[in-house]
This record gives sequence, structure tokens and C-alpha cells, in this order.
Amino acid sequence: MGQLDEISQAIGGLQATVDGIEKYIHDKRHDDANVSAKIDGLSVQITKEVARMKAEIQVQLDAMDGRIAKLEAKSNRDQGAKGLISWFLQSPLIGWVVAAIMFFVAWAKGAHS
Repeated sequence: MGQLDEISQAIGGLQATVDGIEKYIHDKRHDDANVSAKIDGLSVQITKEVARMKAEIQVQLDAMDGRIAKLEAKSNRDQGAKGLISWFLQSPLIGWVVAAIMFFVAWAKGAHS
């Protein structure tokens, strides 16, 4: 019976080892599930924060679009006014009209003198 006792002891040792491995695997699965739950919670928080930041940025972009539109309108008005003045000053017709007025003013002063 000596050999049978050794075999029984070996089987008992193997059973203890298998039990230990099963407990280790069971604990690891729980650890993994806990970490997974924490990561899932973190991803939900990150998603909410990104959505909030995106909404803030959109509000700021909309405000900037309004300011840019106002500046562009003002710039267009200014350029239009400058263009009209430039055209007016460069127009040969205006030059002739001014010259004619100056001629008549000079002639009128000379005629009354």
C-alpha cells in the first residue's frame, strides 16, 4: 500500500494545485471585471466632457462668426466709400467740371473788377 499512498498524496497535491489555479483564475476574472468597470466609467466621463467642450467651442465659433460678419460688412462699406472717392477724384469729367467752375469764378471776378 505504500505506492497507493504515494499516488494518493500526489493526486491530493495535484488537486490542491488545480484548486489554487482555479482560485487564481477566478480572482483574476474579478480583478479584470473591476478594472473594466472603472475604464467603462472613465470612458463615459470622457465622452460627456468632450461633448461639453465641443458645445462650448461651437458657441464661441458662432460668436466669432457674428463678429467676423460685422467686420466684413464694415470693411466692405469702407472699401466702397474709398472706391467712390477714388473714382470721383480720378474722373476726367470731374476734372473738367472743376476746371470749368474755376474758369467761370475767375471770369466772374475779372468781369466785376
